[in-house]
Amino acid sequence: MLYLLKGNNEYELKKCLDVLTDELDKDNDLTHIRYEDFLSASERSISEFIAIHALTLPFMGSSRVVVLNRIISRLDKAAEQEIESLITPSLELPPSNHLIFYEPYEEMNKPQQNIFKLFESVLKERSANSSTEVEIIEQNNRKAQHFGADSRKTHWARDYIREISEKYNAPISPEAMIQFALLVGNDPLMLENEMKKLSNFALNREITIDDIQALTPKLAEENPFAILDEIIEGNPRRALFEVRQLLQDNDEDPVYLKARITNQIRRLLIAHEAIKNTSNRSEASAQLAESFPSMDRNRFPFKKLLEQAGSVDGVTCRSAIRELVNADRRYKLGEISSTARNQPDVNLELIVLRLSRLFQRPIR
Repeated sequence: MLYLLKGNNEYELKKCLDVLTDELDKDNDLTHIRYEDFLSASERSISEFIAIHALTLPFMGSSRVVVLNRIISRLDKAAEQEIESLITPSLELPPSNHLIFYEPYEEMNKPQQNIFKLFESVLKERSANSSTEVEIIEQNNRKAQHFGADSRKTHWARDYIREISEKYNAPISPEAMIQFALLVGNDPLMLENEMKKLSNFALNREITIDDIQALTPKLAEENPFAILDEIIEGNPRRALFEVRQLLQDNDEDPVYLKARITNQIRRLLIAHEAIKNTSNRSEASAQLAESFPSMDRNRFPFKKLLEQAGSVDGVTCRSAIRELVNADRRYKLGEISSTARNQPDVNLELIVLRLSRLFQRPIR
């Protein structure tokens, strides 16, 4: 069966993906493919590359699941002619195989909109004469609110705030939600504690910006989710942009930020080993929960860690940790000097650049 998961609400879209893969991946034969894997793998066309993975029968099992992560949204005008050839192998799947196009996005430019429209148009036309079933799942934010850079910067926190506001029956306006996220940051425990306080104060009425400003202190300390996403996707420019934005906007200490990136990559390796040493996602989740008892396995940070761990390999994670340990040793020996808060840190940026290039290697 062929699935297309798309939309600008990545939080809900990721939950849909988790449900699908848990349901379909009965034999732990799940394969994640990124656009970077295609670029680094061979000189084949993208349709041939996908066909190799999508049409391969399961080995010693009853099903095979292949997730194509952000493939369509990475195509450009030059690749439009490949849309039809891309869909051809997708509609020739054996009954045992499932192919999932996972396409979350924040905002789409005009060329991307055209590519998605073309993809869906050709998909519907070709699927009419195919035995492969097709399901399109779309998850978008309830209102198309556009608040500029602050909205993009608080994307994850706002999804989590929306969830806990429903839990505590505490409606909150979109503008107040952004202000709340900017003040508190991405820490789930802090967000929930502050929301409890606001819900008790508002007593079921909508929480406003005035409530936020009166009751919520500035606690923002962003988790390096966005930075790590760009590092493991092998996007050095985007990773550097996220680092600079964090330093400028949140009065972040470069040394402390490097320590948190190091901690996150160590967690990534532990999560990768949990996936590698267990037979299915549920067992991996249980083992990871034992390693990190303070993390709620039903919340986004835990699921995000599992998602990131599923797209990396242990060799690269260990190389990244060695790179960070070496940088830490040089800092302690005085070979690297620290910079002031809010200022670009050349040494930190070089580390992020090296890490991004490490993860550009194909998955082993």
